[in-house]
Amino acid sequence: MKKKISKIEKFRYLLKKNKRFRFVMITLAIALGIVLFGLLSFLMVRLESADKVTAAISVEPEKLDPTFCSDTETETVIVNCFEGLMKIDENGNAVKAAADGYTVSEDGLVYTFTISPDSRWSDGSPVQASDFVYAWRRTANPYNASSYTYMFENIVGYDKVLEDFDKEQKGLKDEEGNYITMKMSDLWVKAADSRTLVVKLREKDPSFLHKCASVAFFPLCENAVKPYTRIWSTDPEKFVSNGAFTLLSWTGGSYLELTPNEHYRDGENVSLKSLKFYFLSDGEEAMNMFKKSKILFSSVLPDEKLEKTAKNKYYNSYENPGTYFLYFNLSEAPFDDARVRQALTLAIDREELIEKTASARGVPASGFISNAFSQFRETGESFINTDKNDKNTEKAQSLLAQAGYKDGEGFPKFEYLFNDNTFSRETAEILQEMWKENLGIECTLKSVSWSKLDEMRRDGNFTVAKGGLMAPYNDVGFMLEGFTSDNNFCSWNNKEYDSLLSQMVNAQGDERNNLAHLAEKILMDNWVICPLYYYADGYLASDRIENYYVTNSGVAYFVNAEV
Repeated sequence: MKKKISKIEKFRYLLKKNKRFRFVMITLAIALGIVLFGLLSFLMVRLESADKVTAAISVEPEKLDPTFCSDTETETVIVNCFEGLMKIDENGNAVKAAADGYTVSEDGLVYTFTISPDSRWSDGSPVQASDFVYAWRRTANPYNASSYTYMFENIVGYDKVLEDFDKEQKGLKDEEGNYITMKMSDLWVKAADSRTLVVKLREKDPSFLHKCASVAFFPLCENAVKPYTRIWSTDPEKFVSNGAFTLLSWTGGSYLELTPNEHYRDGENVSLKSLKFYFLSDGEEAMNMFKKSKILFSSVLPDEKLEKTAKNKYYNSYENPGTYFLYFNLSEAPFDDARVRQALTLAIDREELIEKTASARGVPASGFISNAFSQFRETGESFINTDKNDKNTEKAQSLLAQAGYKDGEGFPKFEYLFNDNTFSRETAEILQEMWKENLGIECTLKSVSWSKLDEMRRDGNFTVAKGGLMAPYNDVGFMLEGFTSDNNFCSWNNKEYDSLLSQMVNAQGDERNNLAHLAEKILMDNWVICPLYYYADGYLASDRIENYYVTNSGVAYFVNAEV
């Protein structure tokens, strides 16, 4: 009777005697090892990134100082470290933050805020009304040259501040022979007591609560800032904030890391243990890191492959509250004729313009106001057919003929003014080509510095000029107020438009929105400007992150994020 051979003995025999079997087994073992190593690495990455968000931003902040914040990327870091009286929620509304209540006087000019007793700085000290007074005066101070000084213009006393600043610069004296000096105490923001802040406005401002949510109006801990003015906003040992996170470390040229503020008023709803921002200017590098899960969020995108990136399932797009457009100078013939202005507006193929210059960062404009303003376009009229067809061109040619310039004959050569950079020049050349091809008219191109462009537009020294507006807060009034009779570059006057803007100051909600639609209709029916496209942008976000949001200005809030 033959001895029964066990499976293990048979396996050992084959492994020892059969070369092919041995090769197959070794190959399988290596493959299994690779799979196990990959799985282990994946689990290690997941374990290491638990309760942590890693993000990519395109620039390294100069400092985390709200007064001197000048770009969206830096603002993203700052809003996760600080909070104002109000904050912007995921729906774009201004809601209470460091303030747990507020009242507004009957005339709409005096706002009284009550600071939450739970609002504390990261060093444990309470946030007080005086911290807001100190910060607002610091940001509004003309000597600091903050990019947000204009946001204080409607606060009582700021006109006096600016007037005295100018006199001080010129070395002027008062009636008693004393040199005039600027006093920031003239700015009407007062601490009635440790928890009560009172602000007085010159005119009613329906957008004031939104302004109170912006970095311009964030508080600062005077005891932390004053002694260490130059280093407090970059040194983790000196940094003090009142938001969900505070600065843990900063490796120059590489990344900075935030850690939870253990004294944050709403700390029980902060889940993250770490929020790290990598500084990446290369979109391809950011994309590779995102694919490997080394970063979970990226506002840094590869420009040359943006259209391909926009098709990525992790890509999220949004419209910015702003519009790229052209100014017409109505005081110069033949642009004093609305038919000419409309013809030039309709002769532009917006989809082609975006495809060649802005890629996924533009949405063809059918009017002046973007849909980013509380879905404004969905309830508004379309003034420009943005579909890719010949109807616009045919109508443009007909309008030009009605104005006396059939096929462009006799139309004077005009100048298009823009600021000198690659993007603006490419746009200018495409517009020049479209106007020539579709209307038979010619224009010359003139590029100047940004400051010179601004000066020439203000002086009315142009025929057609580049324009663009991006609202710093979600209020359509910001876009429209630049076209009142005493406040536009186009030499345009319209009393009905002015009246509607005046009425908007005292209106709220649907009433205000309806007035804005009427005002936009007057602006567009007169073809004062030529809207090209609404600004748009996007970002990559892993589906592992939850409860974060990005505003239509591109600022990312990770305060309540979870991984």
